[in-house]
Amino acid sequence: MDNGSLHQVIPAVEDHYTKLGYHNVTNVPQVVPAEIMNATKPADVPEISAGHHVIASGEQGLLYMLTEGCMDDDPREICAYQCTTMCRRPHDANKGHMYLEWFLKVELMVVGTPVPEDILYSVLGAAAGLYTEILGDTPRVVSTDEGLDLVYNTPDVEIGSYGIRSYGDFQWVYGTGFVPYRTALALEDSPDHPLYENLPPC
Repeated sequence: MDNGSLHQVIPAVEDHYTKLGYHNVTNVPQVVPAEIMNATKPADVPEISAGHHVIASGEQGLLYMLTEGCMDDDPREICAYQCTTMCRRPHDANKGHMYLEWFLKVELMVVGTPVPEDILYSVLGAAAGLYTEILGDTPRVVSTDEGLDLVYNTPDVEIGSYGIRSYGDFQWVYGTGFVPYRTALALEDSPDHPLYENLPPC
């Protein structure tokens, strides 16, 4: 199954996380100020210049909504969100076939003041469960300088990144809920996986 076909399971993916208590935020901004971009960028990405930029992850759109008071939830409580957005990463455009400048992603974010560290493993577990159902096999967890990754296949294809960040009064766990194109890459060399049987129903 290719990247385009995997896009069709997004509603089922969102339903998976809704059942786990993640509120689906559908009005996430696609453009945010540079300070929001810089608060969430990986360490190996250069500082983002002043102005407004297309989000590289739904995490940035959700954080901007939080800082602008657009969420109804009490920030002192643990609140779980998901969103599905296009993401733009121009710094990845020339890195090879495993990277795209534009791609679709379901993002997970759990906010608290502070957020307990065990929430990181809860978010990771929620995503790992979904990927196991889709891939027909359990992805591996790998430690990184910034948190944890889910990887699959040989050579490793990173299908999710998870960690804890803070900005201003907010602290949160971020995590990949589902990325169709990375999932397609993970299955590229695994034609025997029972993908069609294991996809959640649309």
